[in-house]
Amino acid sequence: MKYTKTTCMVSPDNEINRDLLTAALGELGYDSFVSEGTTFEAFIQTDLYNGLSVEDGALDFDPLYKVVTISEEVPDQNWNEVWEQESFKEMVIGEKIIIRAVGPEKDSNYPYQIEIIPNMSFGTGDHETTAMILERILTLDCQDKKVLDMGCGTGILGIMAAKCGANSVDAIDIDEWCFDSTSRNVEINGVNDCVKPILGDASAIPVKVQYDVILANIHKNILLQDMGYYARVNKVGGSLLLSGFFTSDVNDICKHAENYGYKYIATIEKDGWAVLELNKVS
Repeated sequence: MKYTKTTCMVSPDNEINRDLLTAALGELGYDSFVSEGTTFEAFIQTDLYNGLSVEDGALDFDPLYKVVTISEEVPDQNWNEVWEQESFKEMVIGEKIIIRAVGPEKDSNYPYQIEIIPNMSFGTGDHETTAMILERILTLDCQDKKVLDMGCGTGILGIMAAKCGANSVDAIDIDEWCFDSTSRNVEINGVNDCVKPILGDASAIPVKVQYDVILANIHKNILLQDMGYYARVNKVGGSLLLSGFFTSDVNDICKHAENYGYKYIATIEKDGWAVLELNKVS
């Protein structure tokens, strides 16, 4: 899948303004962000990129805040291999989960150990949304349950569900590199008998399966667009965990989900990002 990179130079350059910039870019469909010294890089699928929207002031929301942007299409490449060469560090989440790049080292001090080939975007565990969903999975009853991981990226959420006892996990992503990454990570973690990678969008969800748990860490607009797909395959009494959006989006998503028979359960927040847990009641 082709991506467009927008390099942003924000002035004044501080953490607050970078957070505001991330939120504004997220609203435009950007889904991956990298801080590089004095610049800030954001990535968006090329077919979603609207240069005029960026250049016409969509990022200028404060008279004391200035953003200069340069956008370019980046070559279609295997982001797993690119990030594998970067300084990916192991991460501990909730004192129970450790995530590390694939390698010979093991650490028996953590109940849940996941090895991955690091990938661009949400999915390596270092982004707040992925980390929060991983922690939330620990509170769910996944034992012998059917799980759907939408926008699976590296497959880390589906792998975690499998390690928590799920008897089947369908992991779906529209990106071929993500599909390949998930396939390899599933094998690395020894859950290939449980987790099935699927290439496609929401229309690729198996319609004859009723899922106990659905995990979707995707951009807000995609979540709203695909809510009907989730509702059709989410078992009554089942759980829907959504993330990939900002705390300011929670109310909009909740109201939309109510139209599909969902009831609000809880919100987890960190650094402006949110995880929303819903229950299918009808």
